[in-house]
Amino acid sequence: MEHERFPINSLDFRDPDGRWKTMIFYREGKQGLWGVYSQEEGRRVYLECDTEYEAAMRFVTSWEHWKEIAKSAHCKPLIDLWREEKMMQDQTRARKMLWKAAEQGNLSAARTIYEAKKEEKEQKQKSKANKEAETREQEILGNTSAKLVSIKAQG
Repeated sequence: MEHERFPINSLDFRDPDGRWKTMIFYREGKQGLWGVYSQEEGRRVYLECDTEYEAAMRFVTSWEHWKEIAKSAHCKPLIDLWREEKMMQDQTRARKMLWKAAEQGNLSAARTIYEAKKEEKEQKQKSKANKEAETREQEILGNTSAKLVSIKAQG
C-alpha cells in the first residue's frame, strides 16, 4: 500500500506526556507541514478508501493512533461527517449495481431493491408517527408547565 505523505515516526506525533497529538488535518503556513492533510484533502482521501482501516493506514499507518484521532474533540465531528458521507457513497454505489443487475434480469437484485424501498417507506412512516407523538408530548408538557406557573402565580 502506498502512503502519500507517510509513513512517519508516530512518536513524532506524541506530546511530552506521551499522548497522541490528534490534529493531523491542520495545515500551517503556505508550505504546510509534511505529513499533515488539510481537511479537504483528508476528506478526499477518506472517501477514496474502501474501508476506514485503509484510510487510517494512509493517514497515520497506525490503527491505534487513528482511533485516538477519531475520538478527539477536534477531529470526531469531522470524521463523523466523513463516515456518514462514506456510508451514503457506498449505499449509492450498491444501489446502482443492484439496478444494473435488475435491469439485466437478476430477480434477486430486483427483490432486494423492492424490499429496500418497502423498508424505506416503513421507516418514513414510523419517523412521521414518532415526530407527531413527540409534538403532542411537547404540547402537553408546555400546557402543563403553563398551568403550573399560573397556579403558582395565583398562590
